[in-house]
Amino acid sequence: APTARLRSIAHIGVRTRDFAFTVHGLTPPPEPFHVKLSAPDGAQWTWGPEDAAQRVTGSAEHFCMLVTQRRPRAALDV
Repeated sequence: APTARLRSIAHIGVRTRDFAFTVHGLTPPPEPFHVKLSAPDGAQWTWGPEDAAQRVTGSAEHFCMLVTQRRPRAALDV
């Protein structure tokens, strides 16, 4: 069952965004981004400036599945 321990995985996913772009031969976007995830207990976890134009939202569980490549993007609510 999903728990608050997913926060550490989500944090790694947020922090390695630029690396993920680079590994795939892409240039990371220079603009900041905001990530807002719904935690398993209903809390909100956020990273980045609130006013960022680029945003990622959804459940923490699905975000973690995406960043660990456990499910395809189309199957997730992120």
